[in-house]
Amino acid sequence: MVSTMKLEMKDGQLTGTVTGFGDRQNPISNAKFENDEISFDVVVEFNGNSFTTKYHGKVTDDAITGTIEMQGRGGQSREVDWKATRKS
Repeated sequence: MVSTMKLEMKDGQLTGTVTGFGDRQNPISNAKFENDEISFDVVVEFNGNSFTTKYHGKVTDDAITGTIEMQGRGGQSREVDWKATRKS
């Protein structure tokens, strides 16, 4: 699945959105950026349920690579690799 992520660092605060399923823009929360490491959460509401996805990654030049921790059925979580590249 391809998503669009918009991140902005302003006055030392990381903000942004992740657009995914259904082209909905979901704001990031709990965002941190320090020593080229980035992390943030995205909470998505679906059919009356709330799901939190946790992003962790390493920032290099024009890319971020890392893992996403997602909630699965029955409260189980799983990790998948992800990569974001800067759109020019």
